[in-house]
Amino acid sequence: MGCTNTKTMVRIIERKEEIHESIPQELDKVHMYYEENKVNLPTRVKKLYTFYINRKVFEANEVDLKFLNLAGKFFHPIEMILPHFSHVTSLNLWKTKLGDKGCIAVCEMLDKFTELKFLSLADNKITIEGITALIRKLSELSKLEVLELHVNPIYDEGVYLISSKLSLLPNLKVLYLDECGMTSLGLEKLANELQKNHSLERISLNYNKFDESSVKHLKNSLKSLKALKRVSLKLAEVTEEMQENLVIDFPHVLFAFA
Repeated sequence: MGCTNTKTMVRIIERKEEIHESIPQELDKVHMYYEENKVNLPTRVKKLYTFYINRKVFEANEVDLKFLNLAGKFFHPIEMILPHFSHVTSLNLWKTKLGDKGCIAVCEMLDKFTELKFLSLADNKITIEGITALIRKLSELSKLEVLELHVNPIYDEGVYLISSKLSLLPNLKVLYLDECGMTSLGLEKLANELQKNHSLERISLNYNKFDESSVKHLKNSLKSLKALKRVSLKLAEVTEEMQENLVIDFPHVLFAFA
């Protein structure tokens, strides 16, 4: 019996040693990737890997990758490292050439980024396909305060989708939808839904095309937004008369028309 127990104990110890040896290898995949590819990584991406390797990821409060090329194969380094920074409050992917494919890949991670207050996906050639992926994750982003989607060809269909889910963002303060191909139909839908976002302080709708009826619709909706401070409607075909009416009716709001 004593001999059998000794053999059993030896096997258990050996098994534990095997498990112990396999864990560092699994955890070190990111480190190994970095060592093999660091020469080709942009400085800001290297910094994220350095935080991870030095076990200091929680020292980073934001991930700022704006203007980097993350198209196609260049997204892979981000796909590997980003999940380790799910605690951050700011994720800036402005003009990173994501396209719909990259947007979808980012959105697949967003359910873990529950602390996000700032998210920029601006100027990434995102269409209805990418927006569809985004709205599926908005329920996980209840702390979000700033959402930047400007300069993406989402058109009225995309605006409809975003508008229908704005109620999932009770803390939203800033919304950018400039140059999105929005027309009067999209604005009317947006105006209806915005009334529920009582924290909204700023909305930017520059370089879209609205008729007078839809702007009147927006005007009526703005009455519900007591926290509102700024509205930007540059080159949105708003008539001078309507501009004057908006300024008179909302003296506490700063409007930009040109």
